Amino acid sequence: MTVNLSCYTSQDGGAAIPLTVVASPLEVAALWRLNLLSGEDIAIVCMQWLEQDLDHGDPNIAAFAGQPDLVREEIAPIFEAILTTINGRSIDRDEATLRALRLYLASTLKGDDLLRGVQLIIDRLAHSSDRRLVWNPRRSRDRPDEVYAEQNLGLEYVYGRYYAFDDIGHLSVEEQAVAEAKLHVDLRESVQELHAHLTAMLDDKIQS
Repeated sequence: MTVNLSCYTSQDGGAAIPLTVVASPLEVAALWRLNLLSGEDIAIVCMQWLEQDLDHGDPNIAAFAGQPDLVREEIAPIFEAILTTINGRSIDRDEATLRALRLYLASTLKGDDLLRGVQLIIDRLAHSSDRRLVWNPRRSRDRPDEVYAEQNLGLEYVYGRYYAFDDIGHLSVEEQAVAEAKLHVDLRESVQELHAHLTAMLDDKIQS
């Protein structure tokens, strides 16, 4: 079953827009490969490509643009061909996972609600079958000879800091404010570090 992508929100608190609007064609291909695009998402993507003259004159993009009730399974072969044409290649599941995760991390950093962004990552990727694909470089610095936490796409530190917010409820109001500020800083740093690591991984993958 496909699900509509939750919204990306601008830092200045502006109106929320679909994540697909800020995704590159390769990132759209990644979301498609991971079954994270609905028919509604595809209609939005095709409309955007048409408006940006990225359609390469493909009549199928024009046909899908803005159309209601697109059924993913029915248009799958055509949309896959569109993605291959626009990107000049197809992508495998490993690359798709890296690109989708980096996209979600980037939208989390740019959004105005850090916790909501991390919650979206949990909803979409926490149960991925590719958990060992990403080795968080911090694992080699923190307790390298011990089991710190199960690998989970490199998100272990992000999840740890996210769930740490549940552990401060017993503090006074003043203490909670201080703790929340510190946790927000730590959480953002963890997201930034993993985003940078994924960028390096993708660069290495492209060059290899």
